[in-house]
This record gives sequence, C-alpha cells and structure tokens, in this order.
Amino acid sequence: MKSYFISDDTFFLYGLSAATDNEAAASVFINLNEKERLRAFEPVAGDIVVVAVNHHLSRKKILQRSIMPFCRVVIMLDIPINSSGMIEFPCLISKTISSLEFRRFMDIARKIPVKRGTVSKRVLSIFNHLSADYSSQPQVVDFSVSMRIIYRIKRNVFQKYGLLNCNSQGIFVCQDMLRMKVPV
Repeated sequence: MKSYFISDDTFFLYGLSAATDNEAAASVFINLNEKERLRAFEPVAGDIVVVAVNHHLSRKKILQRSIMPFCRVVIMLDIPINSSGMIEFPCLISKTISSLEFRRFMDIARKIPVKRGTVSKRVLSIFNHLSADYSSQPQVVDFSVSMRIIYRIKRNVFQKYGLLNCNSQGIFVCQDMLRMKVPV
C-alpha cells in the first residue's frame, strides 16, 4: 500500500516528509506547484491519499478521479475540525495536527477497510446547488422543501464531518466528499 501526499504548500510537504520518515519508501509527495506535478499520482484501490490543497477547484479535480472512492482519502484543511474519533473514508483532519498524532492517524487509517458509503440523491443535489453559487431560496422551489430543512441537512452533514464553524469552504469540501459516495 502506497501513501500519496498532495499539497500546494511546499513547506507543508517538507513537514509531512519529516513526520513520515520511517515509511518514505512507500510514500509519494506531490507538489502542485511543480511542472509535471500529477505524473507520479497513480493510486490503486486501498492506497492512502492525503490531499492538503486549499484551492477548492484544484482539490475537486484531484478528488474526481475515478479511483478515489476506492482509496483511503484524507483531506487536510486549515480550519478547525471536531473529530468524532471514528474514521470513515473520505475523512477530514486539521492541518494543525501534531506529527505524533498524524503518525498515529496514518497507522490506524492503514488498518481500516475502504467502504464506499452512500448518500441520498436529495442531499447530494442540495450540496451541488449550494456549491454552484445558487442562493438557498431557489432550493426551496426546486426541491419543494423548506429553508429550515435545507439548513438542517447542511448542519447534519457538517456535524458528521466535524465542521462546526465554517460555511462556504465547508460546503465545497462536503460536496467533494459526498460525490465519492454512492447516491441512493
């Protein structure tokens, strides 16, 4: 099993490299600022892919690859994340995690099987509309649901992923993660 670390922050990749020094042979570090950056990115099912990319369109491009739902995808963000203690892929962790906690997390992540979760088509559609820069008001007309239900659905998904104090960035991240699940 390989581990891929993808980031647009060179110094962050150096820090990850130092934190994972004992597994360097099975690790690939990809800097999105380099010219042929994604050439070495060839994950197979079961690999760990850590994506620490702030720009949502760059992150979305990586996460939309067809193999990604079958990998252990970890998204690292610059925002506080309230971890539930249970790991389900894709998952979120904060970039402020200590190197010791990160190594523990990676050890645990290697042991957890990859299962594609499910998401309702309605929830996925709501997040697609919210991230497409529509206001919440057209949602009510399109889905014949109240604003209160839309906010509740958004809050529930945010809580599931540990995103308590964010809005627009959380919508983009949740949309990326929900797209990797099987719509039912």
